[in-house]
Amino acid sequence: ETLAAGAARHATADPAVRAQLALATARTVAAAVPAWVEAAIQIKRAQGAVHEAAARAEELATGPLVTLRLLLLTARALTDIAATGRPRLARPPRIAHRASGSDLTSVVEVDVLPARGLFDAAIFPGYKATVRCANPGSLDTFLETWQEECATRPSGGSVALVLGAGNVTGLSVADAISQIFEHGRAALVKLHPVHEPLTAVLQKAVAPLVDAGLVAFVAGDAAVASAGIAADTVTHVHLTGGAAAFAGVAASTTKPITCELGNVTPWFVVPGRYTPAQLRCQADTIAASIANNTSFNCIATKLIVTCRRWDQRGELIGLIRERLASLPPRPAWYPGAVALWEEISGRVAPGAGTL
Repeated sequence: ETLAAGAARHATADPAVRAQLALATARTVAAAVPAWVEAAIQIKRAQGAVHEAAARAEELATGPLVTLRLLLLTARALTDIAATGRPRLARPPRIAHRASGSDLTSVVEVDVLPARGLFDAAIFPGYKATVRCANPGSLDTFLETWQEECATRPSGGSVALVLGAGNVTGLSVADAISQIFEHGRAALVKLHPVHEPLTAVLQKAVAPLVDAGLVAFVAGDAAVASAGIAADTVTHVHLTGGAAAFAGVAASTTKPITCELGNVTPWFVVPGRYTPAQLRCQADTIAASIANNTSFNCIATKLIVTCRRWDQRGELIGLIRERLASLPPRPAWYPGAVALWEEISGRVAPGAGTL
């Protein structure tokens, strides 16, 4: 009931008020950085494994820092909406693949990275990201539709159950922020049992959202999740996990479900003529995507797709192998990972638990 009431108030709040709430939450997240990172490190220690230097940097980046970035972008977008009706962009949207005759493949492209005013040029050097949207007929129509959506969201006033994963500490918080500011729902966050020690830390980190009745954290097993799904006030379920978890949730409710499921993540390499420096940079990036968080990320690269006839294929694969071989072994900290690896591979894991 507290969350439902908070969501109803939030849905009718002015965008400028919601922007201030996001900004206030960013400040409390910044203050909670040391405690957040230390709690995450302790979780890995409790599983009997941690590579201190790498783990501390990774937990900082994928926990509080990404949460801060999301909150700052949210606050900026809402401030823009309050002033002009929609978020300001570094570059105007544009139509790509322009339709000709009966060709209906044109889209509207919106550049989102690098974001203005942040440190994207340093964090993501050389990278750009573009969202391709359906073309409603013209740029004017697209902008009018976008502005109308900004004026009517959030309007839900309901409650979402967020079922968090246990591999990355920032995911559950990011999902809650998305539910609150993008969909107008309060969030009941059921933390994975591995993350139970983070409960108090996260409550303090996003204290303005807790105080506004927009988020609450609980920890527990599948029975806690089932109770949340069945709750009358919960109208939506968001899940981060595996296919089996999704199947279980889907079988237990008719409520709308959104999810991010683990998979065999591919990394596609476009063939071309690359300089040695470019190849090494990309090899390092691919290796990092494999090794980060001991490869327990949902999007950790598991399959590298290349053109068999690409004449630099062997060189790139060799550089990736060289980079991975240079990294120190890291214990498989996630519960059950060693046993699962032994079952799939038919091999006995090293005594140190490094895979």
